[in-house]
Amino acid sequence: MRSPTLNELPPPPPGKTGWPWNEESPAVSEAMADGSPWPRVTIVTPSYNQGQFIEETIRSVLLQGYPNLEYIIMDGGSSDGSVDIIRKYDPWLAYWVSEPDRGQSHAVNKGWERATGEIWAWLNSDDLYLPGAIGRAVEALWNNPGNALVHSDVICIDETSLCMKPYRSGPIDAKELLMGNNGRHILQPTVFIRRVALWAVGGLDESLHMAMDLDLWIKLALSYRLGYLEGQPLAISRYQPLQKTNTMKLEGLICSLAVLERGLQNPLCPAGITYRGNNAYAQACLEMAIYYMSYKNYKNSLSYFGSAWKSQPVKTMHRLANKGVVGLYRWMMPQAIQRFIACLRGTENQGWLIRDAGH
Repeated sequence: MRSPTLNELPPPPPGKTGWPWNEESPAVSEAMADGSPWPRVTIVTPSYNQGQFIEETIRSVLLQGYPNLEYIIMDGGSSDGSVDIIRKYDPWLAYWVSEPDRGQSHAVNKGWERATGEIWAWLNSDDLYLPGAIGRAVEALWNNPGNALVHSDVICIDETSLCMKPYRSGPIDAKELLMGNNGRHILQPTVFIRRVALWAVGGLDESLHMAMDLDLWIKLALSYRLGYLEGQPLAISRYQPLQKTNTMKLEGLICSLAVLERGLQNPLCPAGITYRGNNAYAQACLEMAIYYMSYKNYKNSLSYFGSAWKSQPVKTMHRLANKGVVGLYRWMMPQAIQRFIACLRGTENQGWLIRDAGH
């Protein structure tokens, strides 16, 4: 389907101006630079009770000016008026449904099962594409045929759509995802993926309700190159109090740690990428330790602290100092040192140092 024009869409709600309310992307040329037709791009939006934001998301997809767009919305059975908003845009949707699902990963996979595009993406119902994002992403992939995906920097906004700050990503490979030494992240709203690569690694893991995107990036990075679009943000990411990352912090930490461990244990993981000296793993374990300590669960806190310490002892202590919680660990240190020495001597099981993320 050709992207609709601004005049073809329903008028914006009163008082709404700017992108994507009364502005649209310039129409993309009828053919690519080499004369070939633009590939079909499928966007899937999973949603549940996001009526406050979803119309802005929908319009940011439809007003891309892209000549071969397939847009699918998978609503999880919302009861907040989201369905009425979706129904307004029904003529420009390839498919939409409102029914219970088994979570975000399941909803996205269900949408992708209906997709017919060569390039796929998912855009959550509180995020937005920037003008011309789809065309720029497609050009980046077509100019780099060996890349499985393209991602970019992102612009951050709050729940009122007030701009907060840009967030820079950067070139990323499997080592960066699994070790985190440069502190870079792939920002999910900016990602566009080749269909063949996505299905080759199995799509999203529906058992994960958090960190499912990190799991997918790692699987792709272990088999393909990942592309980065320098200096051209493709999306806007909204940070708001009811996000899962705020309301499900423990599950998010557990899932992130489990995904890292899964990647490190993957047979495709390159030699030299291990737990030792692993910034991403040490930081994830330390976050778990601090979380458990805040609830006075000192046994679990000490276990995860031991894992972080074994991986990166110096950085772990620096991070504790920066967080102002070193004093709370002082009474733990004699126990930690004794158990660490016992592990080195082989007199105690080292499992306490490398925790099971489901712990």
